[in-house]
Amino acid sequence: MSTSFPKFADELAVHPGGYHYGYGRTDPSLSTEWFSQRLVQCPGPYLDFLSEIGPGRFFSGALALFSAEPQGDIDSWTERLPRKSPAEFFAIGYDGTTEGCYCLKNSGTDESVYWHSWETGETRPCSPKFINWIEQSPSKLFNHSVYAGYKKIKNLERVRKIIEDRRAFAVRLLSYEKELVRPPGKEQDFLPRYNRVICSVHKHSESSLKQLTFEVRRIGSPVGTDNVQYVTVSLPDFAAGQEISVEAFAFDPFNVPFEEISVDYTPEIDLGSPMRVRYAELRQYL
Repeated sequence: MSTSFPKFADELAVHPGGYHYGYGRTDPSLSTEWFSQRLVQCPGPYLDFLSEIGPGRFFSGALALFSAEPQGDIDSWTERLPRKSPAEFFAIGYDGTTEGCYCLKNSGTDESVYWHSWETGETRPCSPKFINWIEQSPSKLFNHSVYAGYKKIKNLERVRKIIEDRRAFAVRLLSYEKELVRPPGKEQDFLPRYNRVICSVHKHSESSLKQLTFEVRRIGSPVGTDNVQYVTVSLPDFAAGQEISVEAFAFDPFNVPFEEISVDYTPEIDLGSPMRVRYAELRQYL
């Protein structure tokens, strides 16, 4: 176990598997040389983390820390910073979205972690100490429902029954709005980050399902096939043979231009994928 980062190391040990995916520890001498070639003096705790834990994709992607290697993500993300920033900051990771990136200062004397927002162009401090920031991440980022997707299913029979019940429905897109909005209940959000989507739900046969989950895809964006969100709608009590319209709000974590929105609904759910936790109708049985 790491002596410098006991909470983070314990998190990796308690929740192993694909939920945390490390790229391997970095040799201290090699990482120091790599950064010195770029005239970067790293804070000591950050270099300690690279050598004791290593970079990786943690908390199912909610925290991605870049590896220090030629043509790696640190170079490409740092190059995207505003012209004044590269002389002061370098990128170390991000939160799984393309809203911004985590940064450190080049001087080596400041151990603060900063967040740079692509949307506002601002770089603001988010923690005064790297070691505190990384050690607090397990309590802030661990998600029980997401981790359930990496564990053995608790009630497979009930899960299969729900998948069968999903066959009673068909979903098709009626309309959508490209302009981002704040949905009901999130009127106080700092920025509008949701697309309003209207779908029809046709009920072919009797089903007791009260929720239905489907995929909303933003087609033609730089993100490609990863620009997809799982949306769950609540179903009223309506008879078989009827068709209703439902309103949904699809969060946009990337906030990049796209051409159009499509809706993909299939009754089947890939139970071998951790994405099964995105289906709200399944969660209590996972």
